[in-house]
Amino acid sequence: MKINIHSFQDLCVHEIQPGEELIVEGSVVAEKMSGLPVAGYRPQSMDAIARANALKQMEERVLRLLDELKADPEIDQRWLATGRTDIEKGFSCAVRSIFKPGRVELPE
Repeated sequence: MKINIHSFQDLCVHEIQPGEELIVEGSVVAEKMSGLPVAGYRPQSMDAIARANALKQMEERVLRLLDELKADPEIDQRWLATGRTDIEKGFSCAVRSIFKPGRVELPE
């Protein structure tokens, strides 16, 4: 499957999935996306990005269920908050396991 992106003509958001090619202005984008402008992060493969996006989508589904529980006065909000924090931490760790950010050099 190929995804075409046209520069600024339409607003289209699509998370690239494994096996998809990103095409900008008729050219296939490189196999790796450049790293974030954050120290310690390096270029990532399209597969790694797709896996991280899949985790983020699953995390959002779980968080929406927790949002529903938060509206229920019968739910112990303290335990719910603790569970939410642990779930967010778990997903963050899983994404970090994919991107494997490194340590940074300090000017000292």
